[in-house]
Amino acid sequence: MKKLLLSLALFIAALVVLLAVFPERATDLAFRAERAASGLEYKTVSVEGETWHYLEGGPDEAEVVLLLHGFGGEKDNWTRFLKHLTGRYRVIAPDLPGFGESTRHANWDYSLVPQRDRVQSFVQALGLSHYHLAGHSMGGHLAILYIDEYPDQVSSMALFNNGGIGAPNKSEFMRLLEQGESPLVVRSDEDFHSIMAIVFNEPPFAPWPMKSVIAQRSMANADFNQYVFESLVRDFETDLAPALAAIKTPVFILWGDNDKIIDVSSVSVMQRALPEANVVIMNDMGHMPMLERPAETAEHYLAFLDNR
Repeated sequence: MKKLLLSLALFIAALVVLLAVFPERATDLAFRAERAASGLEYKTVSVEGETWHYLEGGPDEAEVVLLLHGFGGEKDNWTRFLKHLTGRYRVIAPDLPGFGESTRHANWDYSLVPQRDRVQSFVQALGLSHYHLAGHSMGGHLAILYIDEYPDQVSSMALFNNGGIGAPNKSEFMRLLEQGESPLVVRSDEDFHSIMAIVFNEPPFAPWPMKSVIAQRSMANADFNQYVFESLVRDFETDLAPALAAIKTPVFILWGDNDKIIDVSSVSVMQRALPEANVVIMNDMGHMPMLERPAETAEHYLAFLDNR
């Protein structure tokens, strides 16, 4: 037992040294370990000359779930959540153009209609015909636009704290936006900590060097993220409630009651357009339920998939 405890202590000490001395390398290894634990593989595919980076897992013959992340996010936003899906579904989570490992183009239009068409090209490149579509925040806004254009491809749609719907009550984020701020663009450590406070009700655990690396990566892309954000501003002005009313497939809506980015009052607007939608409001939850409480969020989503 003493030898085992000593070995464990030495391993933990080595891990701490690795994190402190090589934080970038350690962060990448941590991401790889979480992907492996979730049954996910990192893959790439060339689509119209662009390399798409994505995670895929689950049985090849299973129904497909395609997941779209939010602004400033990337494919690994879904990793902990997908740990609970890969036993039963084939899941695919890409970096959307302009985010994650994708190439950033200074002359591209990153508003959501062009992004929708790029997602369709990605879907065609993978040979997908029917799938469940899930989107978070900006990705949920994008999912609504997508199903409106390609309704026959989508078996069901899940919206996690999605954009695209005017909320009766203003969120903290919307008030900051009206003051001319860009609260989701990270330019300093202070910005990063402010974003963590506004995005999460209770931030998920991550070793301190990982948080620093993620913050540094966000800061390195600050100017480009500002450019993309400005491309999306006009999308904020378009209310998609009429598009919701046209949806014929089953819809799942999940929200955090303490979402400071998009107020939970959006749900009441969507329910009027989609009275048959399955709705879950999670208590003491912020803007990113799939990261804050991934197992519970997955449990709600799987219950919807099982009973649609």
